Amino acid sequence: DVKVNDSLRKYIVRLVNATRQLPEVRLGISPRGTIALARAARVYAASRGQSYATPDDVKAVAVPVLNHRLLLSAEAEARGEPGEAQRKLVTDLLDTVPVPGIR
Repeated sequence: DVKVNDSLRKYIVRLVNATRQLPEVRLGISPRGTIALARAARVYAASRGQSYATPDDVKAVAVPVLNHRLLLSAEAEARGEPGEAQRKLVTDLLDTVPVPGIR
């Protein structure tokens, strides 16, 4: 019964939408990936004894949940290790997508 408020849902959607705008990405995160990220954040929050998920919970699970779901462009794949490139893209998005304020 871990809650996810509307501002956190919007944050998750902004993160996912940002993956679809990256030139290095051929195919961004799908709606199922969005749901998986929200569920993983809830599970992570529950494991910490919280009754609600926070942006920090989303950030804690984002790389393992999202990095393998990104399909890179051929150019991005040719530049190096795909797993590391995907991980860096997700990490960069976590640093740039604005985090919602706490209410």
